[in-house]
Amino acid sequence: MSRLGLLDRVRLRSEPEPNSGCWLWTGATNQRGYAKMSWQGRVEYATRALLGLQPGDGKVARHRCDVPSCVNPDHIEAGTFDENMQDAVDRRRFPHARKSTCVHGHPLDESNARVTRTTRGGIQRKCRVCARATYLRRKHIYNARRRKSGAAA
Repeated sequence: MSRLGLLDRVRLRSEPEPNSGCWLWTGATNQRGYAKMSWQGRVEYATRALLGLQPGDGKVARHRCDVPSCVNPDHIEAGTFDENMQDAVDRRRFPHARKSTCVHGHPLDESNARVTRTTRGGIQRKCRVCARATYLRRKHIYNARRRKSGAAA
């Protein structure tokens, strides 16, 4: 029995959606609905496999259609993480990007905002003023507990 090519396997595991042209993945997905499949001995995102992207190459699969389960090769393209995040902002999928202040009213500009990646691959902005206040508050509590327990300060 011959092995099916990648595109044939993707077609077998997807259903065409006639209105949008998307191929909706019917196989395994991650928690956010992105298609996963076994390919070349490892579990990969189907879109990355279709684009020929390799782990650690710094590229991501970007959906033009904005449908996570879509595996239509015409609807995906390779890009950078920053380009993908800009797409999310442009398509209003990242509502916090438009915020100009933190919950305490401090400006979230370049001098006060720290941009970090989350464990789920997203990005977040944190207010440096609030982060410093939280650090000092926790440090004060820690030192007070140490003094109360008799440990050297």
